[in-house]
This record gives sequence, structure tokens and C-alpha cells, in this order.
Amino acid sequence: MTSRLSTYTLLLIAVCLMPHTAQAQAQSNSSDSKFHLDVSGIFGSQKLGFELSTPVTKDITVRAGATFYTLSDDEKMNLPIQTGAYDPTLTSEENQALSASRFSKVNDFIKQFSGFDMDSRVQLKKKIKHDNFHLLVDITPFRNKHWYLTAGFYYGNSQVTEVLNQESAMTTLMGMSIWNTVYEKVMAEQPIIDHKGINVYLPYDFEEAIRTEYGEMAMEAGTYKHDIIATEDILWDYSAFDPITGDILHEEGDVRYHKGDIVHHQGDTYYITPNNANMFRLNQHTSKFKPYVGAGYRGRLTKDGRSMILVDMGVMYIGSNNIAFHDGMRLGKDVSSPLFSDMKYGIYRNSHFHPSLSVRFTYRLF
Repeated sequence: MTSRLSTYTLLLIAVCLMPHTAQAQAQSNSSDSKFHLDVSGIFGSQKLGFELSTPVTKDITVRAGATFYTLSDDEKMNLPIQTGAYDPTLTSEENQALSASRFSKVNDFIKQFSGFDMDSRVQLKKKIKHDNFHLLVDITPFRNKHWYLTAGFYYGNSQVTEVLNQESAMTTLMGMSIWNTVYEKVMAEQPIIDHKGINVYLPYDFEEAIRTEYGEMAMEAGTYKHDIIATEDILWDYSAFDPITGDILHEEGDVRYHKGDIVHHQGDTYYITPNNANMFRLNQHTSKFKPYVGAGYRGRLTKDGRSMILVDMGVMYIGSNNIAFHDGMRLGKDVSSPLFSDMKYGIYRNSHFHPSLSVRFTYRLF
């Protein structure tokens, strides 16, 4: 933070010294255009900041500053865990009851095996960090000098929003990863523990229940907005055998989906498993460089005009606006999720343009 503020300060000094070269010309045009320096405090719905401004000519003002917005919000939002395959022949209520029954059995195993007591839902929290340096130019082309037009840019961090699991959900996510590893090993008829020649298998009846009843665990995070097509061959990462005949279903490394195959159909439920760090993440990235155009109105707070209030309204072009889960699925483009829409997952909606409204209180230093 210290290095960032130092950079901002140097930029502000450089910008504010620029008008000295045009001071003589400005003074010959109008007494209102004499060099002076204003300092402002910026207040907006999504930002707080400061700014320095100075005139370049009678009708042009340059201003530079920085705005900051940080939020850590522990909203009561969560993702339900689906245990085993979803059965399309059953109603939603019946599937929920079946998943809950499976979850209870899996949780009992995980608790005895590892000491972890899992929750049936994964609790989430949201973090927003939106810091920008800006350089803007105000032009007053109208007869009424209270109104002005603005153009310029903002420059700041690219990752602006992060939704991730709460610390209390780490146990549940770790338990999911342990269970899914056990499931893959059972399906491949491998020991759940293989250490220095010592092989440990689960009881036969339990392995059969895992193959035929329990299934994998995943978080239900939305529905697919379109068919998901394999862009390259997707391979199985574990072997599996038929629980009844013993015939091999597939081996590790076999092609699961060929390039061009439909992996998921439009409308299918979107499930996501924990990442390699046993976490859930949903990140929003935008361009660092964000052009801005807008308009504003200024009015005096004191008779001498040294204190003023200014209202700025405009649109920022944020460029790329990628909101993606940790497995690469994009929210709003690949996946539809009312859960995250209700959560107001980011300060930018699924658009390349972002409206901006702020109020500045300005004081003329000299």
C-alpha cells in the first residue's frame, strides 16, 4: 500500500506541475484562469478518495487522484452439496431427500475416518477490492460555466471481486476431497491406503455401497446456459469396474469425451468440486485500464468560491469482464446462477460498461 501511494503522489505532483508552463498564457486570457490548485475529497456509492486539480486554460481543467473501495462481506449465502448422482426420474424433493440420506452416511464415514464433521452446505463470503488512480480532463464548452464535460481514464487492480468459502467451511471441503478420492480408488478397485507394501481396503459390502449408491460429492452452483463442448479430448483420471460383473468400465487415461463431444447439455445442473487447495473460488477480473466519459455540475459552497461542491456522472468502460469459477466456467456466460445474482457478486455487472456517480467537495489551496 505504501509503494502504491508513493506512486500516486509522484503522479499527482507531475500532473499539477504541468500547468506552470501554460500559466503566462492562461493569465493573459482571463483572471479566472490563473494558476491555482484545488484539493478534493471524493465520495461515491462504491469509492472514497482524494484529488488535486488545476486549470490548463480558461475552459480546461486537469485533475488527478485516487479512489479506494474495500469490502469484506460475510453474507449468509451457501452452496448445497449433492451426494451421488441426480436422478432425473425423481422429483426435486425426492432427490434432495436421497442426497441428504447419502450425505449422512458419508459424513459418518468421514468423521470416523478423519475426525472431520461436515456440513451439508458450504458457506461463502465476498471480498471486493477496487483501487484506481485516475487522470481526467474537464471541459466547459457551455455559456453556463457550472456545467462541464469530462474525459479520461482510471487505472487500477484487475481482480475486483472474489467470492470464496468461509474458513468454517474448510473442514467440509476437505472432507469432500477425501471422500471423492476414496470413491475413485474404490471404483478403480485400488486400496484406499497403499504404503510400503501395506494395502488397506474397505469392507466389501461398504465398497459395493459406494459403487452403487453413494457416488461422488459436489457443490450445486447453477445451471448451464448452453451446451458445453469439449475443445480437446478429455481423459478419465481413474479406472472403474462394473460392480456386478467386474468388467472394466474404463481405465485411467481412456478418452472420456472426444474433441467436439457435448460434455454438458444446456439446462443441466452445474456441479463444482473443491480445487486442489480444498477451496471454492469465484473471481471477477476486469481490464486495469478503464476509459471514462461523463459530465458534471459545480456549485459554490462559499461566496468567495474557495469551497465548492461538484457532482460527477459518467460511464467507465471496463473492457474484459470475466467472472469465473475456479474450474474455468464463466458466470453469466456459461453458467446461470440466481444464487450469485442475489448475492450481488461484484461491483460490476455482466457488462463492459459501468455507470459512475460521485460527489466532490473541493477547497482551493491557492
